Amino acid sequence: MFLLGFSGFMRIKELLPLQLKHLSFTQEGMKIFLEMSKTDQLREGETIFISETKSIACPVAWTKKYIALANITKEDFVICRLAKCKIGHKALGKYSISYSSALENIRIHLPENIDPKTIGTHSLRAGGASSAANAGVSDRMISKHGRWSLGNSRDRYIKDSHTKRFSVSRKLGL
Repeated sequence: MFLLGFSGFMRIKELLPLQLKHLSFTQEGMKIFLEMSKTDQLREGETIFISETKSIACPVAWTKKYIALANITKEDFVICRLAKCKIGHKALGKYSISYSSALENIRIHLPENIDPKTIGTHSLRAGGASSAANAGVSDRMISKHGRWSLGNSRDRYIKDSHTKRFSVSRKLGL
């Protein structure tokens, strides 16, 4: 849930209804088809492209591993409920988790130095967009990837790093 939400700049209302049939894998990574998105006014659906990074936190590799372990089918929800069983947990793919369960899972996995009250479900979206902006990804590509139609909407999500903020006055040539 964290890696998909973060790397896809996804709203929780886009993430929770995802079914395995909405994911496809290519040599370059993974495509996620969103049947509905807040900014998809024509209801044509939108596709998110997530690259395979070969890093320890690669969202594509972890999604593939999760799918194999969860043993979910095409019609099952990707972010699904878990039931306790003798050998641990079993994925109940027919049932998506609730918004409140998603929020609770985000908050309980925070480092101890972060106040859970300051983190919400949009933190995955904002964190991904902020990381991309601070890594030098263009505003156009951030808007496209995050499905923002207006720059001012996008900019409210992005938290610039101190390095980027200092770079403004550094580039003044004073």
